[in-house]
Amino acid sequence: MSAAELLPATPGAALAALWARLRLVVVDVETLVDPDRRHRLIEVAVVTCRAGGVKSSWSARANPGHPVDDHTRLIHGITTDALADEPEFAAIEPELTRRLRGIDGEHVVLVAHNARTDVGVLRHEYKLLGVELPELAVLDTMALPRALGVRPTGKGLDHLVRELALTNPKAHSAPGDARATAEAVIALLERAAEQGWNDFEALRTHAMGRRAGTTTTIRGRGRQRLADDADEFADEPELPEEHTEAHGLVLTSTDPTDVADWQAALAECAHLRCPYVADRVAVADVPASIVLAAVEAELSALLAPPVDGDTGGAWWPDVPAVATLVGTLEPLLAALPDRRAALAWHDAWLPRLGRLGRCDRDDRDGTPCPSCRRGEPCPLDLWQRFLAPAALGAPANGGVKGVVKSFLHTTGKDTGRGVLSTWLKDGRRLLAEATAWVVHARHRAAGQDVSAQSFARLAWKAGCREPRLAAAYANLLATPGDEAALRRAVEICDEALLSRGGSTFDGWTELGAKRAQLLGRLERRRVRHSGELDEDGNPIPARRHHPGAPQRSRPRRFAL
Repeated sequence: MSAAELLPATPGAALAALWARLRLVVVDVETLVDPDRRHRLIEVAVVTCRAGGVKSSWSARANPGHPVDDHTRLIHGITTDALADEPEFAAIEPELTRRLRGIDGEHVVLVAHNARTDVGVLRHEYKLLGVELPELAVLDTMALPRALGVRPTGKGLDHLVRELALTNPKAHSAPGDARATAEAVIALLERAAEQGWNDFEALRTHAMGRRAGTTTTIRGRGRQRLADDADEFADEPELPEEHTEAHGLVLTSTDPTDVADWQAALAECAHLRCPYVADRVAVADVPASIVLAAVEAELSALLAPPVDGDTGGAWWPDVPAVATLVGTLEPLLAALPDRRAALAWHDAWLPRLGRLGRCDRDDRDGTPCPSCRRGEPCPLDLWQRFLAPAALGAPANGGVKGVVKSFLHTTGKDTGRGVLSTWLKDGRRLLAEATAWVVHARHRAAGQDVSAQSFARLAWKAGCREPRLAAAYANLLATPGDEAALRRAVEICDEALLSRGGSTFDGWTELGAKRAQLLGRLERRRVRHSGELDEDGNPIPARRHHPGAPQRSRPRRFAL
């Protein structure tokens, strides 16, 4: 059952339905890197959650027989000496396995932040023992927030904790991170109930998307691997050792020779679909303009037809390689100096990038870009959104006046006019829509909710179909709560979804969730609920107009 189907009458009932017979085992591991470049478990914590709260916690350390490398020691603080008297993983495996199993027919789900890493480490430790890791459904708390419209400023657990107004006093320890992840998933399920979700498995599938799986099927991260374990990482390309080692070289010089060497390494990252290419660009310690020029040069090379022979008209760029490089552009494009530079970049690259579609449609190579392998939006769907901050510009007072206000006037004689309507007419639709969302977000951040609502309404009337703005406008239309208002709000969602065009941008997923919520509200107006759940955890509709045991009075046969 999805959020679009029969829903409980209140968020409380929806939350009860989400937790019905559900056991969440929240796991976090700390590791070291062994000589085979494989992550080995040295600390594990399990926090059990049921009925909307934390019920138990357990943690243990294990000694894999290798010294702790300097890199991981700086993260978690666990030293080689601290592990000297700890048992091997085989000694803690029985208790860990016991805590990963449910009782009395419970639905057990393993929860972790960046779950592929934790599951991959656990699966490898169990494999070394010759036993199977219990097969459990997996929920990643990196994926769940996006499905609920929660947008931390980064991907780390610390960013999610701050976004949810939680604390983690023992960060980068397995017990501390597991507890923080547990509190985060509890808070997120409360938000899910407020949005109308009442079926946990439907929510998990919706959130995980292409990454949905179990502990025995979900793909691990290919950072470190053993030669005999490549099947677990079939979705990751094989990176030559010399290429991985070369990532330790940071561009710190503007000398043309050094820049050319770095650019050649960047080209190799693109052809290998290297998952660390964004890191290579981010740590470059030279002016952003030099880095951007190098990325542009490699993009141009990838998009240019070969000059060593006739292609017969059948040539097509290596789209996943292009997408791999485009994924590095976000900080570079956001740092463009002004609107003029942003528009110039957009107009120069739209004819070349706009025709490619997205990399998972390329039928010549089965390895997509790093973002698509992680189940995230393809960078070819996002690059115009990368330009939005620079295209809008930053007002000197940090508020929503000046250039923000002129983007689309919400009051006065110019109401409904501005840069947005001009860009929509000039063929800059996606850039206009992405920038419109930035304007809306700035209104909200400034506490100007009325202006934000007016902007969403006027942007829709101007032809803007940005999915998150459409969801905001649909939410505004649904405010009265009557059937006509709810149906009009659903129509707005449907009309906007027609313009998706296969985009992988997760704003469309949010719009779909909003549509499902509105359909649920419509259903609640049609069916009154008893507040009780059946044996499958689904709400039981109340009988309308008829008591459980109808009492009919027979008319008198004779009148006196």
